Amino acid sequence: MGNAVMLQSSVGNGGANRPDDVRLVQTWLNRWRFLDGRRPLPVNGRCGAATLAAIRKFEGEALGRKYPGDRLTPDGAAVRLLKSMPAWFDPEPQNEAAVEH
Repeated sequence: MGNAVMLQSSVGNGGANRPDDVRLVQTWLNRWRFLDGRRPLPVNGRCGAATLAAIRKFEGEALGRKYPGDRLTPDGAAVRLLKSMPAWFDPEPQNEAAVEH
């Protein structure tokens, strides 16, 4: 998935959580997680606890937010930063059939 791919709707707590959008966000978060030395999220299109925690962690650490949120919007600062992550590497996701807890 390249950076030209656009997030269509919100992902996270109270978001629309369209499976294609969730997979896109999971892929973007995995790029950041790889660069930060963390295990990748399952790229499964489900916005479960692991994806919500990764969104909060990203907003807190990468954006320096004291009170990070757990929802990303197409026009938000977090999405702009995630989209700017290097597209040359998409880490191998864990089993796509994995269920988030």
